[in-house]
Amino acid sequence: MVAKDTRVIIVTGANKGIGKAIVKGIAKEYARDQPGASQKLVLYLTARDTERGTLALQELSSELKKDRVLVSDGGLVEIKFFQLNVIDDESIRKFKKVIENEYKFIDVLINNAGIARIFVDHKLEIAQETLETNYYALKKVTEIFLPIIRNPGGRILHLGSLLGILPNLSSEKLQKAFANEQLSLAGIDTLVEKYLKDVEKGVHVSEGWPSGDVSPYVVSKIALISHAKALSRELAAQGKQIHVHVVDPGHIKTDMTDYAAPNAPGTEGADTATFLSLTDESNINSGNGLFWRDRKIRSWETRYVEASVTDNRFFN
Repeated sequence: MVAKDTRVIIVTGANKGIGKAIVKGIAKEYARDQPGASQKLVLYLTARDTERGTLALQELSSELKKDRVLVSDGGLVEIKFFQLNVIDDESIRKFKKVIENEYKFIDVLINNAGIARIFVDHKLEIAQETLETNYYALKKVTEIFLPIIRNPGGRILHLGSLLGILPNLSSEKLQKAFANEQLSLAGIDTLVEKYLKDVEKGVHVSEGWPSGDVSPYVVSKIALISHAKALSRELAAQGKQIHVHVVDPGHIKTDMTDYAAPNAPGTEGADTATFLSLTDESNINSGNGLFWRDRKIRSWETRYVEASVTDNRFFN
């Protein structure tokens, strides 16, 4: 009964910035888009730090009070906090068990958790840490939750970046490898491992990987987009009707951009993820494994002016 009467959405890394804005945006849009509806929406705000996650939940409850969208105010949305460390397999499995026992399925998984560190000293350590959180952890969270994502109709969204476009690889060979329609999930791991080995040897630039302060971040976002595409192909081959997409939130004012970006998380930053989480299936039936920005499908093989790897202001 609970699984049919309740929609469940999970947002990782949601105690601040874009993640928190996505939770708020979904709560408001769900009530606006479904007047008179009776299906409850449970939104899980997750964070590694319990104190910060609890504070974010309290802030959202206060901010949304005037909108009367929360169950406590007579609405249909319930926001819950769960402590989740995305780089800890045991933490992920514990959370999945809680969800499975209470709701059986989830409708949308939004992989927002990520980090950005400037690639100056201790390069291998920074590269490993960045890839561990932004790629390997995302892959593990998705893998563990995949069996309980609703089929048909479930959705997986990865928060990406325009920095993850293929032209930010100077090597045509690497571009072709990532763009290969036959590339498997294991094949992506092999490419990521090559990058880390090249960093260790000090040859990553000559091998065609991104140069500059944002190199590991760029590679993590390229791998993330590639993961969405490969996973969507794998799911289609299995006959599963689950959408997997990447969302670029744009140049957003968060701690990753030193708050120097022009756009606020609660406007442009959360809009496309909110749209893809709630929109009718027919509105996104143009394909799977796609790269989205501003509610539009973008090519990850085309260079955009704002996607320069030489400017670390464009972390998002």
